[in-house]
Amino acid sequence: MSFKLNSKKEFLSELDNLTSDNTSGSKELQSKLNSIILDYLDEVTLTPKLISEIQYRFISFETIIKYLDFLKVELIKNEQQALKKYLLDFNSNEMNLYDKIFKNIGLDSRKECSIITLSNSTTVYEILKRLKNANFLKHVVVCESRPQVEGRILTEKLVGARIDVKMIIEADIPDNVKNIDY
Repeated sequence: MSFKLNSKKEFLSELDNLTSDNTSGSKELQSKLNSIILDYLDEVTLTPKLISEIQYRFISFETIIKYLDFLKVELIKNEQQALKKYLLDFNSNEMNLYDKIFKNIGLDSRKECSIITLSNSTTVYEILKRLKNANFLKHVVVCESRPQVEGRILTEKLVGARIDVKMIIEADIPDNVKNIDY
């Protein structure tokens, strides 16, 4: 591999920080990984071996493994332009995926709904934003998700998106479910 010394250290440091992230969901980790690879694409030579080493760090994240498999295939085929286009288009393709999911939800168009969810998920967050923008969302109840408390992260994102949200502990789920539509 032909790395610039500082770039290799910085790249590996970014990967170390990402792999120690215990609160982000798989899609959020994948998006961050894509950004890291893009940031260092001109300075770090990607090889199938390096991609395999990165895959090992994310062995329990199937979506990330599949994403890296695609990168590896493009590297083996020596399709640098296709690889760079894929990396650059990644985030907009993800947004299109969220739009497709939203369109397939099949909501009752007569009323706003309330939703309960667990933990922190970029996909859930993106769908909730779309529900809010389409005036389908009344409020969201988010479970705190102890011990990592990932629910707090989602709650903060929802507050930032001006979505009415209440955070509860898991023991309060039974009391809250009776007032929830989904």
